[in-house]
Amino acid sequence: MATRKSKLLITALTVSLAVNIAIASFIGMQWYLHGGAPRGSAGLTFDRSAAFSVLDDQEKKLAGKIWRDHRSEMRSNIKEYRQAKKHLSSLLTSKELNKEAIEKAHKEMIEDRNKIEMVLNTTLLNTAEILPPKSREKFFKNGFQRWKSRHRRDKDHSFRHEKKERHENN
Repeated sequence: MATRKSKLLITALTVSLAVNIAIASFIGMQWYLHGGAPRGSAGLTFDRSAAFSVLDDQEKKLAGKIWRDHRSEMRSNIKEYRQAKKHLSSLLTSKELNKEAIEKAHKEMIEDRNKIEMVLNTTLLNTAEILPPKSREKFFKNGFQRWKSRHRRDKDHSFRHEKKERHENN
């Protein structure tokens, strides 16, 4: 009887371990195929990490200073945007719908998002001004490349394939 319970427990442990490994593998592959850890809101339109990867050390220092100078403003705007989004969500899910309040909250959320885009645009423009033409071309091509074919996920346009191409072209 004890042997039978022991074999049953070993089988259950093995099955459990196999399921956990399968789940961890699935999650790991999703993370790997989608470019790693998620980036901030600015990363939705521009892959800063990929862009900086093509610059030499001096250019990285100059461009990095520009991005650092705008960091606090960007963070502040992102925080306001998240709060506006949360407020709109609470209005939309409340028992009584207040259309005027919802429209006002939506406008505020859009204004906050536009502030983020303006800071990002200023940062990109300032970065473009300090880079020589060849570096500027590589910087912006790499920064926007990932998002150009984001939704075309056939075998030649996977995220990892694009990343590999970027490194081969440099």
